[in-house]
Amino acid sequence: MTCALPQGMRVTLVSLFATTLFAGLVIGHEGQSQSGKYGDGHADLHHIYKGWHSPTNPGVDCCNDGDCRPTRAKQDEGGNWLAWNGYKWLRVPPRALMPPDLAGDGRSHICERQEFIYCFTPAQPKM
Repeated sequence: MTCALPQGMRVTLVSLFATTLFAGLVIGHEGQSQSGKYGDGHADLHHIYKGWHSPTNPGVDCCNDGDCRPTRAKQDEGGNWLAWNGYKWLRVPPRALMPPDLAGDGRSHICERQEFIYCFTPAQPKM
Protein backbone atom coordinates (compact mmCIF):
# COMPACT_ATOMS: atom_id res chain seq x y z
CA MET A 1 0.00 0.00 0.00
CA THR A 2 1.37 3.40 -0.90
CA CYS A 3 0.37 6.77 0.38
CA ALA A 4 0.58 9.79 -1.86
CA LEU A 5 1.87 12.93 -0.18
CA PRO A 6 1.61 16.41 -1.60
CA GLN A 7 4.90 17.55 -3.23
CA GLY A 8 5.69 20.17 -0.55
CA MET A 9 5.23 17.66 2.26
CA ARG A 10 7.57 15.14 0.58
CA VAL A 11 10.33 17.74 0.44
CA THR A 12 9.72 18.66 4.08
CA LEU A 13 9.88 15.04 5.22
CA VAL A 14 13.08 14.43 3.24
CA SER A 15 14.63 17.61 4.69
CA LEU A 16 13.59 16.62 8.21
CA PHE A 17 15.05 13.13 7.79
CA ALA A 18 18.34 14.46 6.39
CA THR A 19 18.68 17.06 9.14
CA THR A 20 17.97 14.49 11.87
CA LEU A 21 20.45 12.02 10.37
CA PHE A 22 23.19 14.68 10.10
CA ALA A 23 22.60 15.92 13.67
CA GLY A 24 22.80 12.35 14.95
CA LEU A 25 26.10 11.76 13.19
CA VAL A 26 27.64 14.99 14.49
CA ILE A 27 26.43 14.52 18.06
CA GLY A 28 27.37 10.83 18.07
CA HIS A 29 30.87 11.54 16.77
CA GLU A 30 31.50 14.38 19.21
CA GLY A 31 30.19 12.42 22.18
CA GLN A 32 32.33 9.43 21.31
CA SER A 33 35.50 11.40 20.71
CA GLN A 34 35.27 13.09 24.10
CA SER A 35 33.74 10.35 26.23
CA GLY A 36 36.72 10.48 28.57
CA LYS A 37 36.77 6.69 28.87
CA TYR A 38 40.17 5.05 29.11
CA GLY A 39 41.65 4.54 25.64
CA ASP A 40 38.75 6.20 23.77
CA GLY A 41 40.29 8.50 21.15
CA HIS A 42 43.90 7.81 22.14
CA ALA A 43 44.95 6.32 18.80
CA ASP A 44 44.00 9.49 16.91
CA LEU A 45 46.61 11.60 18.74
CA HIS A 46 49.08 9.00 20.01
CA HIS A 47 51.91 10.73 18.14
CA ILE A 48 51.23 13.98 20.02
CA TYR A 49 50.73 12.38 23.43
CA LYS A 50 54.10 10.63 23.23
CA GLY A 51 55.85 14.01 23.57
CA TRP A 52 54.00 15.10 26.71
CA HIS A 53 55.80 15.18 30.06
CA SER A 54 54.61 15.83 33.57
CA PRO A 55 54.76 19.57 34.32
CA THR A 56 56.30 18.97 37.75
CA ASN A 57 58.54 16.08 36.71
CA PRO A 58 59.86 16.60 33.14
CA GLY A 59 61.52 13.18 33.15
CA VAL A 60 58.20 11.36 33.43
CA ASP A 61 56.07 10.76 30.32
CA CYS A 62 52.34 11.38 30.61
CA CYS A 63 51.46 8.79 28.01
CA ASN A 64 51.53 5.07 28.72
CA ASP A 65 50.17 3.76 25.41
CA GLY A 66 46.47 4.33 26.02
CA ASP A 67 45.94 6.51 29.07
CA CYS A 68 45.76 9.86 27.20
CA ARG A 69 42.57 10.81 25.39
CA PRO A 70 40.18 13.67 24.62
CA THR A 71 37.75 14.42 27.42
CA ARG A 72 35.11 16.81 28.65
CA ALA A 73 36.23 19.36 31.21
CA LYS A 74 34.89 22.27 33.21
CA GLN A 75 35.95 24.63 35.95
CA ASP A 76 34.25 24.76 39.33
CA GLU A 77 33.34 27.96 41.14
CA GLY A 78 36.83 28.09 42.68
CA GLY A 79 38.54 27.93 39.25
CA ASN A 80 39.72 24.32 39.69
CA TRP A 81 39.59 22.10 36.62
CA LEU A 82 37.43 18.99 36.60
CA ALA A 83 37.87 16.33 33.93
CA TRP A 84 35.51 13.51 33.01
CA ASN A 85 37.15 10.07 33.00
CA GLY A 86 34.15 8.33 31.46
CA TYR A 87 32.60 7.52 34.82
CA LYS A 88 32.95 10.54 37.09
CA TRP A 89 34.38 14.05 37.35
CA LEU A 90 37.94 14.12 38.70
CA ARG A 91 39.55 17.22 40.18
CA VAL A 92 42.73 17.99 38.23
CA PRO A 93 45.63 18.54 40.63
CA PRO A 94 47.77 21.63 39.92
CA ARG A 95 50.81 19.35 39.38
CA ALA A 96 49.11 17.84 36.30
CA LEU A 97 47.90 21.06 34.66
CA MET A 98 49.51 21.81 31.30
CA PRO A 99 49.04 24.80 28.92
CA PRO A 100 45.64 25.10 27.19
CA ASP A 101 44.98 23.37 23.86
CA LEU A 102 48.32 21.56 23.85
CA ALA A 103 46.95 19.07 21.32
CA GLY A 104 45.96 21.92 19.00
CA ASP A 105 42.46 20.61 18.31
CA GLY A 106 40.42 22.83 20.64
CA ARG A 107 39.54 19.97 23.01
CA SER A 108 40.56 19.11 26.55
CA HIS A 109 42.77 16.04 27.00
CA ILE A 110 43.59 13.91 30.00
CA CYS A 111 46.27 11.31 30.72
CA GLU A 112 44.77 9.27 33.54
CA ARG A 113 44.62 5.75 34.85
CA GLN A 114 42.63 4.47 37.82
CA GLU A 115 41.70 8.05 38.75
CA PHE A 116 45.33 9.23 38.92
CA ILE A 117 45.84 12.15 36.56
CA TYR A 118 49.32 12.35 35.05
CA CYS A 119 48.66 15.31 32.73
CA PHE A 120 45.73 17.46 31.71
CA THR A 121 45.41 20.17 29.07
CA PRO A 122 42.18 22.19 29.00
CA ALA A 123 40.50 23.39 25.84
CA GLN A 124 41.27 26.94 24.79
CA PRO A 125 38.91 29.28 26.69
CA LYS A 126 35.82 30.24 24.69
CA MET A 127 35.46 33.95 23.93
